[in-house]
Amino acid sequence: MNNSGQGGWKARLEDGTINILTKLDIANQDSKEGNKMARDLCNIIEVRSKSPSSQIQKCGPTKMKALAEKIQHPQRRDTILTGNFSVLNQHAHLFLELVKGDRSLIVGKAGETDEAVTVDIKRQIRWPYSLNGKCGLQVVTLPLDRLHPEGSNPFDALSETLPRFDDKTRELEIITERCVLRLGGDEKEFSQGDTLVAESNMDTFLTLKGWAKPISRSKTT
Repeated sequence: MNNSGQGGWKARLEDGTINILTKLDIANQDSKEGNKMARDLCNIIEVRSKSPSSQIQKCGPTKMKALAEKIQHPQRRDTILTGNFSVLNQHAHLFLELVKGDRSLIVGKAGETDEAVTVDIKRQIRWPYSLNGKCGLQVVTLPLDRLHPEGSNPFDALSETLPRFDDKTRELEIITERCVLRLGGDEKEFSQGDTLVAESNMDTFLTLKGWAKPISRSKTT
């Protein structure tokens, strides 16, 4: 994944680390608010556990409280802020999954805008059902009451903007160092050199983003 800019993986990891540390500070409190935050963090892990890439399958409030107490050590906390989670020992994977699964981080970074495009009402790319040339997702309309990510029926851009392509597949090779993506209910994580057989939406997204290239198979006669 491209790490440049505020939307890159490195920046998201840094922001997510700070955000989760703040939430763990609240969870460390012996109060109603602290107990609620511990349960909320456990819910993040429950959702993350559905991903094939998740290294943690479940976590109860007691274990979450133990992590919250562990990050209170000043030197350990400073090390975590550098991106080194190994100082958490057996809790390292738990902390990383919290960062990956924190919805407020994902939603907060998903809405980055290109100001030149946003203010230009003549851009054809904004017409309903047209495709974004950088990712292949479709422009759709939605009611304002679906914008809130915590609402009763939140808009899921990575499911509801997928165009209807054909059923063809193509073999691709990942050419970026690391990429994590979700299209529909399918979350994937790849590293450079990985190969996959991608259906049309995945193929379009990965190749337009510059994260993958088609694999050419020479024909033998």
